[in-house]
Amino acid sequence: MAQTKLTNYILELGRIVAFHPGLKRITGSINATLFLSQFIYWIDKTDDGWIYKDSYDIEEETSLSVYEQQTARKILVDKGILEENYKRLDHKIAFRINEEVLNDLWEKTSGKVSNPRYNRKEEEKSVPSTPAVSLTDFQDPALHPEHPAHNSAVEKKGDYVDAVIEFAKSPAVRREAITNKIMNDINEKLHINVTSKRWKEFIDYAYTRQEKHKEPVSKFIDWMLKNNPNPAYYSPDRFLMFYPQAFANDQNKPREDFVAPLPEREHKKVVPMPEDVKKKRNLT
Repeated sequence: MAQTKLTNYILELGRIVAFHPGLKRITGSINATLFLSQFIYWIDKTDDGWIYKDSYDIEEETSLSVYEQQTARKILVDKGILEENYKRLDHKIAFRINEEVLNDLWEKTSGKVSNPRYNRKEEEKSVPSTPAVSLTDFQDPALHPEHPAHNSAVEKKGDYVDAVIEFAKSPAVRREAITNKIMNDINEKLHINVTSKRWKEFIDYAYTRQEKHKEPVSKFIDWMLKNNPNPAYYSPDRFLMFYPQAFANDQNKPREDFVAPLPEREHKKVVPMPEDVKKKRNLT
């Protein structure tokens, strides 16, 4: 079988996402910069500037997980760069880049001034250009020799693609992918922003119940929607209390997580007391 070439593997990944490093001076975050760069790409492709995307669309386009998207969005909203309009019936959020705010922040951070008489040549001399670059120019941490995914078995193959594949199969990556899906499902179906510390504890609990005790989070969400009128107003503590109730009547659930019954007590035969001992103790 022919060996997979790195270039062929990259070409099969799909369209490259633009990343503008200069914007990091405004956002202070690589993830927020990536999020902003992608939405700048969509500005001139809409009629009114509003871009309709859900978390699945954004993750597919940028590879940012739900948690990373929420953090990036908060940074941009707090700075006034990003505007959001939640479409509850469609389960989608409309986003719009406030170009005026973005341009003002860019001028402040880069030393530019809004003056029509400003000399363009002097501007180009004073401010180094930061053209958009491909994310493929940045080396994946998984490819670093000291990264756990770059173990001896992978080194023998001598192929960066093998290193990436091995890293993707690791338990840590699998757990992150599952927890991100759990967070996204709760966000999309129950309309709850599960980014706080207490919600993170519930997500870890739900992951454990799903993976070790065969209690899928999807079934719990369906149970919550059926038995509770407004689950969006419940706290993480109430979710922890409700989770076992969703599976209380599940006859198909394995009982491996229940306490095993105690073994039966073995009754040994009693040796009769000698007659002389009975006489000494006046037992006859």
